[in-house]
Amino acid sequence: MRIRAMPVFLMVVLATAACGGGGSTGTTTTGAQTTTAPATATTAPPEEECSDLTGQGPQVTIVTPENEFVPECVIVRADQGITFDNQDFSLHNFLVKKADIDIDLPAGEQTSLEAIGGALAPGTYEFLCKYHSPSMAGEITVVEA
Repeated sequence: MRIRAMPVFLMVVLATAACGGGGSTGTTTTGAQTTTAPATATTAPPEEECSDLTGQGPQVTIVTPENEFVPECVIVRADQGITFDNQDFSLHNFLVKKADIDIDLPAGEQTSLEAIGGALAPGTYEFLCKYHSPSMAGEITVVEA
């Protein structure tokens, strides 16, 4: 009896191992029969909506805690300035692609820019921290004042 129990035990272990693994199709093996369920589509998480800061005063704030920009997507008026509040222990940077903006943001300090419209024409731009890219990046949309 003990000899018979071993092959059954091995079949159960092998069948269980074949079912695990996190593939996108549900493949199940039982004995000599294999069934494959259709792949299920995964939906991407919804994109973060841009924070519309145009209703705020003449200066808006973007915080940089733990290697991220908060908010990472902003809409600002051309006459608004931006203050970066680097609450991290690391040096960060604000580099706007396709523009002449490349500013270091020292750890634990606030850095302010005058009206962004002086440096960026209305439009949408990608920005990043050149020290922590690509994970530390975002988007800024400048609208007419």
